Amino acid sequence: MMQLTLLALVLGQTPSITVTAPTASSDVVVGSTFNITWDVEVVTDVKIQLTTDDGVSWLTTITDSVDSNDAGWRNFSWLVPDEPSPTCRLRISDYNAPATFDESETFEIRRPALGANDDEGGCAAAPGSVLGVLVALALRRRRR
Repeated sequence: MMQLTLLALVLGQTPSITVTAPTASSDVVVGSTFNITWDVEVVTDVKIQLTTDDGVSWLTTITDSVDSNDAGWRNFSWLVPDEPSPTCRLRISDYNAPATFDESETFEIRRPALGANDDEGGCAAAPGSVLGVLVALALRRRRR
């Protein structure tokens, strides 16, 4: 893949990456699946990282490598971790040339709303957790 990048540079093509999602208005919820998307020129393999402190540190690697031969090239289905923060960003970089990268707008990872009901009377708190049980009991009492 590195040869393609070098050939593109020789031919005058500039590698580039543009993160298209998430954006500042994206709804990113702990435990949900979020579709990360990007556009690229010349780049054939990317690395995706997360910061929860507005770029001070990039300690979480979401995936080391998404190759252009992968079925979902230019998007990645991400299981959002339990790391809520209002100052999150993603960095997508060229796996072979890390100086080529783009960062998303700042977005928030939030926990599901507590007390959000489904038709069965369930709640967004983890089923079987202490909080989940307490919320479910409170909801049952409120319905009586």
